[in-house]
Amino acid sequence: MKIGADDYITKPCDPEELLLRIQNILKRNQKHVSSGSISIGSYLFSPDQLLLSHALEHYKLTEREAQLLLFLCQHNGQLVTREDILEKVWGTADFFTGRSMDVFITRIRKYLSHDPTLSITSNRGIGFTVHF
Repeated sequence: MKIGADDYITKPCDPEELLLRIQNILKRNQKHVSSGSISIGSYLFSPDQLLLSHALEHYKLTEREAQLLLFLCQHNGQLVTREDILEKVWGTADFFTGRSMDVFITRIRKYLSHDPTLSITSNRGIGFTVHF
């Protein structure tokens, strides 16, 4: 409990009690998530409010950062090409926009650095693989 547990149950446990405890935890967590918010690991992302929240820090994102993070969330676990990101988020795929995208990816990686389970992996010459 000292390191962050919400609840505990001893073994052997009654399956009905276990289900009730899980349902209670889910209900508690749903109250903290406003509609339109996305859970990303230990973060809560509110695209409409341009806000990325973590227990340790809160970030007010730019509109482009929010659009990029939302796009990455929608492609979790997938390899996304640089061209696809540029076309869908920036609307163009020229060299200078690509360099700008690299800066935005670096910023988002920094924002998400408090949760080591999250990653945006570069695939040289192709794009990025997102693991949220």
